[in-house]
Amino acid sequence: GAAISDETAARVRSAAAELGYRYNAAARALALSRTHLVGVVTDVVTSPFAGDAILGAQARAWASGLQVLIATSVEHQRTLEPAPFDMLMGRQIDGLAVIMTTHSRLDLPDSVRSLPAVVVNCVDEDGIVPAVVPDEEAGGREATEHLIAAGHRRIAMINLESDRIAAVDRRAGYETALRNAGIELDPVLVHEGPAD
Repeated sequence: GAAISDETAARVRSAAAELGYRYNAAARALALSRTHLVGVVTDVVTSPFAGDAILGAQARAWASGLQVLIATSVEHQRTLEPAPFDMLMGRQIDGLAVIMTTHSRLDLPDSVRSLPAVVVNCVDEDGIVPAVVPDEEAGGREATEHLIAAGHRRIAMINLESDRIAAVDRRAGYETALRNAGIELDPVLVHEGPAD
């Protein structure tokens, strides 16, 4: 843009304040071809995890001069419906975060790949969109190692259904810790089932 003197900038700010000028984000978006909007799609906004993740995304966005638009998706769906994504894309968002409450594998709409995106607590089925996920295997291993260090040798595991990412990885960590300690896995001590 054109350079202006400090004196001119001060006169413009003074006139704007006197006239009650309000910042127009839509006009700025047209001028810059950027909206400074970040979309968030989540499945449950009322869960503690999703709420904390959304607040964290909002705080980081605001610190960067961005605003967050939130759209909800149907809970626990592997293939996400396009409606929330279409709504956000229609607002010309500059980036997208998909935050799920259950660590899962998702089939994302193709439109997600047209802008900077990240998935949180889930993974993109195609492996294209970067993911931020918990280290479930380390969690299972460290919890079991803690019990072993406390002198326990007969350690049970109550796990999620075996088809969930978290369940597979947590069990792998559990079994690794047992094996490293020379403890034989007793299948009777492992129970898998729904979390609710």
